[in-house]
Amino acid sequence: MGCSPYEASTAEKDSGVVLSTEVVSVNKPHRASNAQTYKQILDDLQQAETYLAAVETKAGNTEISADAVRALRARVYLYMGDMKNAYQEAKQLISKNTYPLIEPYYSNVTTKVRLIHKRMLSHRCGSMIRVQNKSGNHT
Repeated sequence: MGCSPYEASTAEKDSGVVLSTEVVSVNKPHRASNAQTYKQILDDLQQAETYLAAVETKAGNTEISADAVRALRARVYLYMGDMKNAYQEAKQLISKNTYPLIEPYYSNVTTKVRLIHKRMLSHRCGSMIRVQNKSGNHT
């Protein structure tokens, strides 16, 4: 069971996930609103960041760290449409200069297409030179 996309204006009414923050009882847990669901996610991330504060942060780290929590929180804010907080969370990580940024995928694709095109042109020109000699006869 999922929930509908977060929309701040309707989050109090929109159905969220089944939210149980206590030991499960025999009673069936109720479905929370989107606002309650996302508030719980953000609260849990805040608590996780506190618990992970002592974990070393470095590029290629195989353990979850407070930086991973910040990255996840930035994504949660993005899903919520809260661009200001998403930007602030992401900016904190980028400003640390710990993790290398990669080129956008489309940039890599464009570069590869240009290289392929360039090779095709040089191959075509090279073939034409081999085919015709100075007198215009084909060899």
